[in-house]
Order: sequence, then C-alpha cells, then structure tokens
Amino acid sequence: MEANQKPSTLDGIIDAWARMSDFSGISSRRQFYTYALSLVVIGPVLAVLVFWFSSFYEFYMPNYFLNMAPVELMFAVLAVCFVPLVALTARRMRDAGLSPWLTLVLALPLVGIVGASVLAARPPDSGVHSGKL
Repeated sequence: MEANQKPSTLDGIIDAWARMSDFSGISSRRQFYTYALSLVVIGPVLAVLVFWFSSFYEFYMPNYFLNMAPVELMFAVLAVCFVPLVALTARRMRDAGLSPWLTLVLALPLVGIVGASVLAARPPDSGVHSGKL
C-alpha cells in the first residue's frame, strides 16, 4: 500500500486479527468501528445460517441435541471474533487517553458494547501520539 493511500475496510479487519494479542499501543477510531461494524454484520448472517442449519437438522435428525449444534457453533464463532475486539478496545481506550481497564465494560451484556462504542468515539489524546504515556 502506498503512503498516501488510506487503508481499506478489509485492512482494518485483518489488522485487528493480526494484533489480537497486543493490548499495548494504540488503534484509531476507524479501526475500532470497522471491526465492530463487521461483527454487527457477521451476527445476523450467522443467525440466518443457524436457522437454515437447524431446520436441516430438525428434518433429517430429529434428536434435540443435534438441533442445538448450529447455535453452539454460532456462539463459538462470535466468541472467537470477540477476542480481537477486546484487544482493539484496549488499544482504542489508550489512544483516547482513557484507562485500558475500561475495556472491562465489554463484559456487561448489551450495555458494554454500547458503552465501549461511546468511549471509543473520543478523539485521540495528543499525549499518546507524542510518546508521553
């Protein structure tokens, strides 16, 4: 990628996965919201696939336990996708001049995602970019 070219949406998602174990450093608002919105898109797509697979399992395999397999798969995929979001949120909080410990807000159901999104909307802290951490 050239120096004057902006990163694409896919670059932001790939970067989130590449740095999923990096809780230090900073991430931009664009990186945070690109990945968070990709999860918002992945969720309904997985729900539709789960509905389709569960109807398949119900018709061909009437055992109730097998009907739960697609739902468990959906939650497993979303849990794996949640790991980069936690690291990305910690980096974004640091970039906004907040404590990375505010990432623990994500542990709250539904309110956590909204709260982290509101906190991540803060503009970058100038002290972080000048190396004054």
